[in-house]
Amino acid sequence: HAGNGIVRALVPGDCAHAVPPAAWAAALEEARAALREARGTLALTAAPRELLALVEPWAVPEPALALMRRIKDAFDPAGILAPGRFVL
Repeated sequence: HAGNGIVRALVPGDCAHAVPPAAWAAALEEARAALREARGTLALTAAPRELLALVEPWAVPEPALALMRRIKDAFDPAGILAPGRFVL
């Protein structure tokens, strides 16, 4: 999907040991910034927990994310459906 501005990043668990999670996070944020300028996005679809603690996997634009959270809250007020997935 890179041709239409959608990039999916996968960071295997064994890669996280060779490069510190903070370095991965910085590289991913740098890539996201470059993609934003070109009106693209980057989704982190697989990564070790240490990296996921530092990087928002979806990086959805804030206005859209706020709307999605309100919708999820309306339909799942207890937060029991897919906790920790996409819309938190």
